[in-house]
Amino acid sequence: AIVLVDAPEHVRRARLVAERGLSAEAADRMMAWQQPSGPKRSRSTYVIDNDGDVATLEREASKVWAALIARA
Repeated sequence: AIVLVDAPEHVRRARLVAERGLSAEAADRMMAWQQPSGPKRSRSTYVIDNDGDVATLEREASKVWAALIARA
């Protein structure tokens, strides 16, 4: 199974600036090297949208974990 944790581009950029101290331009350059979300989403068995708070991310990850355990 492939699990993708993804966030919208504007969220990823804001996190790179706020959490890693990058300039907006440096964040854009880093993101330009990454594969676009669309192809990654289409190849993933599970997609966790990480556009909210940590509690929401943990809940969604727990759901995927339970699904993976059920498949095993």
